[in-house]
Amino acid sequence: MVDSLIKKATGRLKFLYRHSQFFNQKLRKNLCSALLQCHLDYCCTSWYTGLSKIYQHKLQVIQNKMIRFILNLAPRDHVGQVEFDLVKLLDTQNRARQLRLNHMYNIFHSQGPSYLTQFFTKISDIHSHATRSSSWNFHVPRVGSNTKKSFFYHATLDWNNLPSHIKSILDKCTYKHAMKKYLARVAMTHESAEFV
Repeated sequence: MVDSLIKKATGRLKFLYRHSQFFNQKLRKNLCSALLQCHLDYCCTSWYTGLSKIYQHKLQVIQNKMIRFILNLAPRDHVGQVEFDLVKLLDTQNRARQLRLNHMYNIFHSQGPSYLTQFFTKISDIHSHATRSSSWNFHVPRVGSNTKKSFFYHATLDWNNLPSHIKSILDKCTYKHAMKKYLARVAMTHESAEFV
């Protein structure tokens, strides 16, 4: 599946490069969102965590090429969080995390579909002596090695690791904005730490 996705994205990016002289940066981003990013996003909350590191890297390479196209960078130019911030996007790993956290907001507020919400249990529903932070969290059960690759497991961890002041935001648009900003900040911190 990933090989097919990469082949499709590569072909569309080559098409865009052939006509790049007609596009400004805003149009480049809109075209990439419509023709490329949508395929990287499609159901990625369910399959991304099950990919090998090799395939995750291949997807990131494709997205980096897309960022270079949008910003009109050279093929070998570095793409880091600064470049992602310029186009207001997240890398593939954090994009999958962002979409999982969007689902988790709906699940926490009982707005998600029943086939998802039935797998999640709030800590406050298990016992009444929850702390201030855990009152916003979900219970993480013991799981096997296969389940550790699932949406259920990673979505629970992602939500529990999100700061309480973001989880407690009631307005969905405000929550999504704050959560994306937080993920970008964490990515920048992680990237900076790699060069220390």
